[in-house]
Amino acid sequence: MPPQLDVFSFQIVAKYFYLYEDYVNAVQINKKFLNILDRFRYNPISVSTLKLFPYIETQHLYTEKDTLIPFVKRYVVWFTVSLTDSYSLFTDLEVVYKHVKIDNEDFFTNSISDINEIPKSVNIYSLSLLNNFTEITEFSVPLHVTKLKTSVFDNNTNLNCTELEHLTFSKSLFIIPNGCCDGCHVLSDVVLPENLLEICSRAFRQNYNLDVDIPKSVTKIEQDAFYECLGNIYLDVGPECKIEKDSPWDIDVLFGTYDYNKECNHVIFAEDLHIEVTSLLSKKKSTL
Repeated sequence: MPPQLDVFSFQIVAKYFYLYEDYVNAVQINKKFLNILDRFRYNPISVSTLKLFPYIETQHLYTEKDTLIPFVKRYVVWFTVSLTDSYSLFTDLEVVYKHVKIDNEDFFTNSISDINEIPKSVNIYSLSLLNNFTEITEFSVPLHVTKLKTSVFDNNTNLNCTELEHLTFSKSLFIIPNGCCDGCHVLSDVVLPENLLEICSRAFRQNYNLDVDIPKSVTKIEQDAFYECLGNIYLDVGPECKIEKDSPWDIDVLFGTYDYNKECNHVIFAEDLHIEVTSLLSKKKSTL
């Protein structure tokens, strides 16, 4: 039977192969595809030589173990590197870093004293970011930041970050990570993106003045996401939203008030609220 794909279409499909053997087998399907690998100008999988893709102009490095191929014009690094390493790795080469994180060590190494001095090349924020600065009352996560690490804005009780009151998450973020704003006692105004998908455990634990709207886009809220929160929480999620818990259903399991000043916690439900609740112990489902 003649092949159903032309050479151009098959090259597009081949970009999504995972294994070396897949590409070797591809050229043996039909004579039409014999030189298909010569058409690639970059490597879709990790390679250490030009044997598989002899005419690549840009080498993509997917893991830290990948080996640089000499005399390639350009390199693209996909594994996560620190801001400091992005300045020191592969010097004198044309390199693009796709995932650059900043952590506490980077602030000292690169003498960053103002939050506006963080380079736009950084798209991952790490542990306790704001604790490196003083007198910050308001912060908006920039659009170029695509990932927040665990406890990124936590521990606002320390001397350096006691003033944060307003926090806006950009639409480039889809997950609020574990412990994101854990212990941010004076944080009162939080703006979540309309495309947010998940709020992880302890994300807003012990936020005593919290005022936040949870958008309909959210599909998962982990247990204790709002543990010991005080304030106004508007819950307007769709029927596909799953709330994880490990005990019989009670709204306190999610918002974590338990016996802690329950009368101060104000949770506002949308009129058409319908939530699927998943028990971590029994795996049974119920609805609210």
